[in-house]
Amino acid sequence: MKTRKILLPVLLALSITIVYGKSQNYKSFTGSGELFKVLATQGNISIQEKGSWKAISIGELLYETATLKVSENGYVGLIHKSGKTIEVKKPGTYNVKKLASGLTSSNGGLTHKYADYVFGEFAKSDDKNLSKDHQNYMAVTGAVERKVGSYTISVLSPNKSDVINNSSVTFRWLSSKGVNTYVVNIMNRYEEPVLTKETTATMLIVDMNKLNLKDEGVYFWSVYAKENPKVRSHDFAISHLAKDKILLVEDAFNALKGELVEETAINNIIMASFYEQNSLFLDAINSYEEAIKIAPDVNAYKMAYKNFLDRLGLGYYFRYDIKK
Repeated sequence: MKTRKILLPVLLALSITIVYGKSQNYKSFTGSGELFKVLATQGNISIQEKGSWKAISIGELLYETATLKVSENGYVGLIHKSGKTIEVKKPGTYNVKKLASGLTSSNGGLTHKYADYVFGEFAKSDDKNLSKDHQNYMAVTGAVERKVGSYTISVLSPNKSDVINNSSVTFRWLSSKGVNTYVVNIMNRYEEPVLTKETTATMLIVDMNKLNLKDEGVYFWSVYAKENPKVRSHDFAISHLAKDKILLVEDAFNALKGELVEETAINNIIMASFYEQNSLFLDAINSYEEAIKIAPDVNAYKMAYKNFLDRLGLGYYFRYDIKK
């Protein structure tokens, strides 16, 4: 029986903790009538305080006495001091206190934690050590800038991502000229097939429950052209979490989802941060894609996604237009 040789030192890494730099605009809730923190904006967004209007910036705090103004085609994503998130997309003026009145109270500790990571992404232009941090992160995750070479199908995945059984994972890749049908192949370390699935799309959603992956087991997946199996991608590793790690991740996931009830762009961005911190990179990719699908005009979300892909050495995949 042939055993697949494992060359990825990162298979021992269970989770990644990234501390992002904070810009001078970052502020924490301290009380005194503070209701919201600004996480993302698009278009002309302004706030009225003490009779005068001013443009707001990411990281700024909004007080209960303020009035918010959103322009045509504008957008603002806010996090309440309770941890609840809210998006304002319709043009008009809004009383900040009234915006908060419809939110239910909750303990939003996890939301604030991951929202702070998100804010760090948006503020990375202020981080003097970004280049160094990027290299360190790639060293831990095993990410590399890939040269296509003889591999003609480019897959949206780092070298290795963790997965858990009780979830669906979306595998994504770029279309390849002349290929009509793609075959997704998942094998165990002994090159025994676990799943072989055909699709004409450039993505495949796989129910991990049906694969019966073993705890801490390492598996490999790739994509090739049905018409010509030589037209293919690299092999990429997925690792099923150990039971003790799964329990921790699931508990945190359920708590965070309990705070982020609605399927909004801003909530998907926060979930993407959670997934990244726990090495569930394929899930993080899917959350970023969903966020941009929901709010396609918000540059901040695209930039956060681009920075994430760059950290994984997958910047070549980024395909969204960022408006000036």
